[in-house]
Amino acid sequence: EVLARLSDPDPRVRSAAVALLQTHELARHASALAPLLRDPDEATRLLATRTLAEWGDPSCLDALAAFLTSEDDGLRREAVVTLRGFDPALLGGVLLRHLRVETPRAAAAALASLRPDRLPGDEALGDAVFKIAALGSGPLRARALRFLPALAEPSRLGEVVPLLRDVNPSVRSAARDVLRRRDGRRYAPAVASAAVAVREPTQRLEILSLLADLGVPEAATELVPLLLDSDPRV
Repeated sequence: EVLARLSDPDPRVRSAAVALLQTHELARHASALAPLLRDPDEATRLLATRTLAEWGDPSCLDALAAFLTSEDDGLRREAVVTLRGFDPALLGGVLLRHLRVETPRAAAAALASLRPDRLPGDEALGDAVFKIAALGSGPLRARALRFLPALAEPSRLGEVVPLLRDVNPSVRSAARDVLRRRDGRRYAPAVASAAVAVREPTQRLEILSLLADLGVPEAATELVPLLLDSDPRV
């Protein structure tokens, strides 16, 4: 009888049926709640999503991620906290659609749902986060930068080098940190070229310091033009 009420025309009846299943922890009926994840009534949809999340049922993940776009701060925070409780391996495809520079509110919530030390092994997800770190702005970019060390595999360290010249000092610092920690010696010539190309003295000195830490003497040949630099520190 309770299951029959899940398809009642009255959303209040549907919600009451979901609440009853939730109260009595009848997780064996999780599949019966699946249609309500697309219920036209937001309250019913939200209750069904919460119930399935409480039961740890991954069928609710798409519906849960949809709340990352909500204008309700509390609802977004609830979705973030709940998503962080699921296995990160399940989250890649679910969060990918929200990781866009053009939708900063949803992207920030999606990033908050992930942990830098437990990123899903999803190349498309990594590309999306890296793009936000490279092209985003403000708090969204700052949040994405926390993932940079985990994302910058040796094969993509070359994409980090241009960030050494970014106008944002936090971005430059994160890029230098990644190249140091990920053994970026292979890219020392590109780093040296960046030192020559940049015009701002502070940035040039930052890059030269990184180059010294990388310890690749052969790259020094790229620095010959800097011997004529007017700044004695350079």
